Amino acid sequence: MNLNITNNPQLSTCEVQSICEYLATPNGIVEIHDNDLGCNSQLQVEEACESVSIPELKSNLLLSIYPNPFTTSATIEYELKEISDIQFTVYNMVGETVHHEEYSLLPQGTHKITWSPGHLPVGLYYGVLRSGGGVSVVKMV
Repeated sequence: MNLNITNNPQLSTCEVQSICEYLATPNGIVEIHDNDLGCNSQLQVEEACESVSIPELKSNLLLSIYPNPFTTSATIEYELKEISDIQFTVYNMVGETVHHEEYSLLPQGTHKITWSPGHLPVGLYYGVLRSGGGVSVVKMV
């Protein structure tokens, strides 16, 4: 019901679809502070949501996850249309980075990443895959 994005000094990007949608029609308390510039107040995030189209809506990056929900690990499968560098980041519900990895010069074609949450609590996470082809987000339960 509430949105709380706080105490993440390295978090500078909050204009993701789910946050922008919530801020358009909030139904609880919104608390955004003590983050990096760009995600340090509700006004900053709302301005970013208005000025930037949400990349996950325009991505050419095909992304899927299985199984979902999962217990010990999940496989994230994606297809690259061209040679690309990629970044895969997993965020928890409050926007904290809980996992990050990068790969350079991956060839065109289908690729897989296996992610295991290890010691992290059961819950909802967001997997964000960035490449030259765009940004895609997948909910991971």
